[in-house]
Amino acid sequence: MHFRRFFSGFHIYGQKAVHEAVKTMFEENNNQITIGSIATFSHTTTPETPISRLFEILKSDDPVSAVVVLNGPEPVGLVMSMHLDRVLSQRYGFSVYYNRSVGKIMDRSPMIIDHTENLSQAADVAMKRETKKIYDHIIVTRDKALLGTVSIRRLLIALNDEQRQNTLELEAANRQLKEALGQIKTLQGLLPICSVCKKIRDDKGYWNQIEHYISEHSEAQFSHGICPPCAKKLYPELKLYSA
Repeated sequence: MHFRRFFSGFHIYGQKAVHEAVKTMFEENNNQITIGSIATFSHTTTPETPISRLFEILKSDDPVSAVVVLNGPEPVGLVMSMHLDRVLSQRYGFSVYYNRSVGKIMDRSPMIIDHTENLSQAADVAMKRETKKIYDHIIVTRDKALLGTVSIRRLLIALNDEQRQNTLELEAANRQLKEALGQIKTLQGLLPICSVCKKIRDDKGYWNQIEHYISEHSEAQFSHGICPPCAKKLYPELKLYSA
């Protein structure tokens, strides 16, 4: 006659390895690139600068696609070369605007973002802009002062690189987790155990000593000794334990 004993999730060894693998996976996944790390040098001007001077900068031998307008260290506007071309190409646009100040034609509400924002957040905001501004440069600040700019092309390339790197890191973490899980043997379910000799019946119908069975199905190891009640019973003449 025997009874059944329930072993649930008998994880004896390897939990630390799994914990470290999972921790590494989350840490690497959260290690995101910030928009500030890909910001580049930006040409700047002031609202008072004549558009004629700005036009010279944008159309120089080393063409510039964007100029940030500053009030002190803080950005207050943006002029994109393509937008300036559209303004000046209008009828009488060149004669009307050429000698006016930059403040008359600059974008007064450009996308300005703190350098600590991650790439995916920056891209999400950038793609929600109105259609005519969707390809405008992103102005990056640190403590409200200009740090640099990021073009949409540069942002998309960086996003692609980040996603590729995240995929590689996730694959490596998954391999590490699988290796850690491979070190764990688990006892679970209902185990038939003899109520007299305490042997456990395995899946093949063989009865095994409990320590042998657990050793085969987990990473536990056993050392043998004699408890005080058994010592008194087996060796009463030795008086190993006081009453």
